[in-house]
Amino acid sequence: SLSDVQRKLEKNIGAATELPQEWIVDEVKVACLLRCADIAHVDHRRAPSMLYSLMKPKGYSKLHWSFQNRLKKPVFEKDHLFYASGSPFPISESSSWWMCFDALSLIEEELSTTNSLWVDTGRAAFQARRVYAANRPELMAARIRPEGWTPVEAKLRVSDPAHLAITLGGRNLYGRGAFPPVRELLQNAVDAVRARRSLQGRPEGWGSVRLTIETRNAPGSDEIWLHVDDNGVGMSQRILTSALLDFGRSFWTSSEVRDELPGLAGKGFQAVGKFGIGFFSVFLLGSDVRVISKKFNESDDAARVLEFQSLSMRPLLRPAAAGEIPMDMSTRVSVRIADPATLNQIGNRNSIRSYNYYVEGELSHNPAIGDWIKSLMCCVDVDFQFSDARTGSAYRHSWNWTELPADQFLDELLARFRPSERAELIGTHAQRLTSLRDESGRVVGRAALASNPEGTSMGRYGVQVAVGGFVYPGTTVAIPAIGVVEGDTDVAARDRASARINEKSVKNWATEQAKLLDRAKFEYRRQMALGRTVLRLGGDSSDLPIIFSGTGTLTIGEFRKLLSENVELYVPLSEAYDGELRPWRIAEVPPSFFLHSVLPNVLVFPLDESPSGVGKELSRELKKDYPVDVTGRIDLLDLLGARHQFSGPQSAIQEIENAWGSDHRVEFCRKDLYAEALEGLRSEYWVFRLWRSGSPN
Repeated sequence: SLSDVQRKLEKNIGAATELPQEWIVDEVKVACLLRCADIAHVDHRRAPSMLYSLMKPKGYSKLHWSFQNRLKKPVFEKDHLFYASGSPFPISESSSWWMCFDALSLIEEELSTTNSLWVDTGRAAFQARRVYAANRPELMAARIRPEGWTPVEAKLRVSDPAHLAITLGGRNLYGRGAFPPVRELLQNAVDAVRARRSLQGRPEGWGSVRLTIETRNAPGSDEIWLHVDDNGVGMSQRILTSALLDFGRSFWTSSEVRDELPGLAGKGFQAVGKFGIGFFSVFLLGSDVRVISKKFNESDDAARVLEFQSLSMRPLLRPAAAGEIPMDMSTRVSVRIADPATLNQIGNRNSIRSYNYYVEGELSHNPAIGDWIKSLMCCVDVDFQFSDARTGSAYRHSWNWTELPADQFLDELLARFRPSERAELIGTHAQRLTSLRDESGRVVGRAALASNPEGTSMGRYGVQVAVGGFVYPGTTVAIPAIGVVEGDTDVAARDRASARINEKSVKNWATEQAKLLDRAKFEYRRQMALGRTVLRLGGDSSDLPIIFSGTGTLTIGEFRKLLSENVELYVPLSEAYDGELRPWRIAEVPPSFFLHSVLPNVLVFPLDESPSGVGKELSRELKKDYPVDVTGRIDLLDLLGARHQFSGPQSAIQEIENAWGSDHRVEFCRKDLYAEALEGLRSEYWVFRLWRSGSPN
């Protein structure tokens, strides 16, 4: 950059010993000559026709070759450089014309800034100071001719960037509350640490981030300040005043990365931040914002402070005072909290609902901001410290989250839960917490199959998703478990994410979970629910039952044996108060089934609380005239909820089709379901009788 030219190069280097004393070297002048000569050299000599034909460049390279091949040598008149084309640009080459327009405008900018530098430092300016028609497409078209089209400056622009940042970078995007802006600040800090770790080849886990909330005495009332510190790559003055303030453009994907952090692009570093708007969310907390930073390889004297009084006013840039940047840190972002109540607000309602805290418009439990942050950071591979001087709360997160003791990891992940519920969940699941791994063996998540009794809140949760190690409270994966898996997001508000995990990883994890479950600790209905879950996830359910039969609960192996030994099955039906017939639920199995011998081929499928029925009209018709073959009239598998409850290649329904074929028959009738004669007990029930194709009717 031109500022580096002035800062790093010498104005006067003495002559060599064998040369006259007055033959000095002005490094700044030489650098400026080279810069201007290089950027102004964009004519056909750089893109000769023969080489152009041989190389056949593509993409952006082709656009450069195309316009430079057409340009003649520049002509100097008065204080202008004049460029002209030899042949016109047809419609098919319009993009190349605009590339030429941008290039000549850059030459104009370089000449202007260089001449300003020379004048400011007492040097004589260049004779060439301008490029004719730069930034004026209608004038440039007279000398660099389009053919069949007219260049019009109609590019996208933002006339009021401050207003855009305030509206799109504030509550309209993130909602209310302190959590979204704090999350964005922490993500920026973690990105900076990871970048330095990658750039310098630091060991795994190196680096630290710190968040502190402090109270300061001030006239009238105390002030609350929130600080986020990190020892990452830091920011030079150039980045503080350009990339940081460029709304919608991420520094990590900009060209400045190559200049500021040479070599980082080749290290495979991937930033969490990619939208370039996160910093602006800090103004949701307050308008008094300070950013103190220096590059990691510079001394504290190089630290600069960028101070904002509001986003709509120009910030103030000044040198940092002694001790203003925390020891061993590269960057501190500070904001004076405008409304202390903001720190008690969670923010996004999606996040609240996902934790079952949002009940009929009211918060049944409102965790402190430290609890939200604790859960947010639980999978980040950077050491993190939190302290809140208002409440005295503090904790430390260790970077090696994949190796933390299960109870400690779950305590962080579930920090937003009520203490009593959190303690119960940890006690129930910590001993079964295992890792999910990708094909390379890398840990991509940790989870334990949910084993709480049905009807509790945990039965409605799924595995949470972490993007770059940051847990997204508003997103879960449809796996009934306590834990977290890696994911990604394309949503600028960062309130939703999608999991990034393959089926094999889930299958292996589910199989391991089945082996760890202690069957003796669960009643039979919960055992079947867990067994079905393992099967649905593609795992080996081991000894877990999946279905209820006349002989009791059956594992997948026992169920396959039943199918091989029988040519017909019976599915009992109950009558609702309105006469409609529907399959039994497990809870409707009469006590006599447990006390007396029942036909072994009676099956009761685990169903929802309100299973589908066959309909009132059809129920009346069937009961009026039975037995009747209903094959083709009733989709029994759909009636049993199998299409969605037992999806997967090893489901109970699929096992029937695998053993008998899909062409089995279904009959509606009454059947005595007991294997022995009983007195004083009802023995006949409405049933659907399934029999194998080809077997005797």
